[in-house]
Amino acid sequence: MNDDDLRTALHDLVPEPPATPDRAHLVHARASTNRRRRLAGTSVAALSILALGAPLGWAALSGADTDGGLGAPATAPGVVAGEFTCPDPTLVADSESEQVISDNDAIATDVVAVRLCYPGGLGWQQPADALTTDPGKVAEAINALPLQGSDAQLACEQDLGPTWGMAFQLTDGSIQIARGEGHGCGGVFIGDSVRGDRQNAFAPFDTFAALLSEQRSAREPSAPPIELACTTTINGTDNPRSLLPIAPPIELTEAVYCPPAENGSPVAIPIPAKLISQISRELSASFTTTPPTDQACAGTPTPWPSMVASTAWGDRIQISNDCNRWRIENQTPNASTLTAETALALVRLRSAQP
Repeated sequence: MNDDDLRTALHDLVPEPPATPDRAHLVHARASTNRRRRLAGTSVAALSILALGAPLGWAALSGADTDGGLGAPATAPGVVAGEFTCPDPTLVADSESEQVISDNDAIATDVVAVRLCYPGGLGWQQPADALTTDPGKVAEAINALPLQGSDAQLACEQDLGPTWGMAFQLTDGSIQIARGEGHGCGGVFIGDSVRGDRQNAFAPFDTFAALLSEQRSAREPSAPPIELACTTTINGTDNPRSLLPIAPPIELTEAVYCPPAENGSPVAIPIPAKLISQISRELSASFTTTPPTDQACAGTPTPWPSMVASTAWGDRIQISNDCNRWRIENQTPNASTLTAETALALVRLRSAQP
């Protein structure tokens, strides 16, 4: 092999240099690749959404309530949060229900609504509306109370006091019941179990009342008219009052004046709407939870007048008069005053009666 042959052989071993790349072609190729990646990602995301959304879509098509209320879990088909009534007071008094296991020692976590229910005994009125906003917080307040052991030895006072009942609606439509007692040994009863004691038995009630007040502030009042009548007893079951706490602004919609009755039950005198508005403003402006301790007129035989009123939510309120101070009968001490003009207007209502 001479030099020319060697040169030719070496030349053939060297590969051809690559062609100069076409920038327009590269841009198009990259755009096509990116588009395919975006489409692929979108398809995966769409499949993920369909997979996750399938139960929600089925729940909607099958009539289930996908959101029983703000902060409440979804319900089973045919179950609507809050659309149930309080059980019979005897069931509430036993804190048991045929729809749930009676030996539970805690409230279930899948609560969609709570109703405050009358458990018998001292008469009070249960609210017309159910709590559907964050109802699980009431269950948490009960379950946070320490569970009493079966061998607990408690020295109990033999006294009377307030008792509340609650019905918890669960996602499957079943009802679980709890009862709280602020007297005797007290505590919150769930079936045969007891949580807490008389000192903290009303903590869940306070949680319920606060949540219901917040829920009402965001909704329009809706309650059927209730009968207002004068009664000779504060805790009479024939004319029960609301157990919910009252705080300003006090907005009364209907009211009757109950003048002092010498004999028998007082006659209920309807109060005009204009005077009701005036009473609401004055009660709100002078409302205090630390009433004065002056009892200069306490013990006098003079009968005092009273009022029975209702709110837009259908809560019945009894307002008693003692020593010229008006007191809303409630668990919290309070007092309000009315101007002499308003008090005189109430007296004139009686004078105008035949």
